[in-house]
Amino acid sequence: MGDFSDTGASGLTVIALDVDGVLNAFGRLPGPSSLTVYVGRWPIRWQPAIVDRLRMLLLRPGVEGAWLTTWLEEPWLLDELEQVVGLDGLMPHRASHPAAQTIDGGSRIDPRFDDRATFVPESPHWWKLRAAELLTEQRRPARFAWADDELGLAIRTPVGRWNPGRTHDQFLLRPDPMVGLTEANLRELEDWVSEGRPAGEAAAVGIVVRDLIDGLGPTLVAALAWETDRRVVQRWADGTAPHPPENLRGRLLCAHRVWRRVAAMEGEDVARAWFVGANTWLQNDTVVAAIREGRLTQVSIAAQALVDDSWSG
Repeated sequence: MGDFSDTGASGLTVIALDVDGVLNAFGRLPGPSSLTVYVGRWPIRWQPAIVDRLRMLLLRPGVEGAWLTTWLEEPWLLDELEQVVGLDGLMPHRASHPAAQTIDGGSRIDPRFDDRATFVPESPHWWKLRAAELLTEQRRPARFAWADDELGLAIRTPVGRWNPGRTHDQFLLRPDPMVGLTEANLRELEDWVSEGRPAGEAAAVGIVVRDLIDGLGPTLVAALAWETDRRVVQRWADGTAPHPPENLRGRLLCAHRVWRRVAAMEGEDVARAWFVGANTWLQNDTVVAAIREGRLTQVSIAAQALVDDSWSG
């Protein structure tokens, strides 16, 4: 692919993601911080805290997300996956697939893949290598990141072209498929995205806080963040005050994710009532109180129960 900065769109960073082995762990994750849900017939073992940090990256100005995954074979399932994990609206691009299915049972063949394309990652003709080339030709990013648990397995490819590693222009990450993306992976990716763009995180925080204020009002948002002065959260939103520390950002990101999910499925009036009403999934505490206390996984479970039409969600 060469030097992205020579041909890329001004300032654009594209982050391409696989699903299985990256967002969906193959192993059973330890501890209470992971959730298992079904998308279609497939179990998804995911970590809300990881997805929330990823969402913050994708909210930064000049950063765009792209799916590069075998799930492109059944693209309607990606729509559902985005809703379940809270990435809807944040993955505007989808890589090409050699033979994607249609929901009515048809198939779309992409002639840009030749007849040597294979689903075996050890092959130099692995379809994802060609899909990555097509994606970068289409978007022409200045910088390109790609997370896939099978990266670097292909043989007889140009040295360094698609091997895991980090340069200023390219970041290729191969997570452990049993656990998927980790906090350490996300920190490294955040550092790479931030190179030369220190204002990006503050802008993303502003988007999150503005959305929450629009939906819940500044008083409730201040309560979520343990802030007694609601004017402070308004200043977070407009960028006139330092953004909140990392532990509070996690709470705000969780609130933002579940607000968007519940409001999209049930309507904003129901979502506001859900945030302030006693919830049996939270030992009859409110969602606001649970988020304040850092019980973020429990809040995610309660939100899933609500959109799954559980009376007690």
